[in-house]
Amino acid sequence: MKIRYCVALCLICTSSIFSIDLDSMMSQKDKKSTGYGDLTSEQKTHLNQWISEHFVLPPDTIGNSPLSLNINIQNGRELILSDGSHFEVAPEDQKISSLWLTPFPLEITPRDSKQYPYSILNLTTKEMVKARAVTPVKQTPIVK
Repeated sequence: MKIRYCVALCLICTSSIFSIDLDSMMSQKDKKSTGYGDLTSEQKTHLNQWISEHFVLPPDTIGNSPLSLNINIQNGRELILSDGSHFEVAPEDQKISSLWLTPFPLEITPRDSKQYPYSILNLTTKEMVKARAVTPVKQTPIVK
């Protein structure tokens, strides 16, 4: 159970260089509560490498889309994109966005809604969530 939590935590905190280093990403409290702190240096290295190889997509697999998921916060409640833009996902769609853990190409389109005026489309799975911008959207390419 502790290792599963450790893997989930590292996926949520995927770095922009597409590799995992749990030592630098986890607090001492997290290392203790997940059991990561009890691993040997060799085990930590192998775990970091395995996670990077199996759960983090390299840049060339993201495709031609200028936007991709960078960080998933609070189990899909908030998403930070590769351009630094920050979106809050509609509560009813968080069951979808909670599973978005690795970088993937996406598109943002405007919607006719004041509460959640954007749709974020996962171009890999074709799943879409409603969202609102936390940061100014002028920095984010919008596909119409």
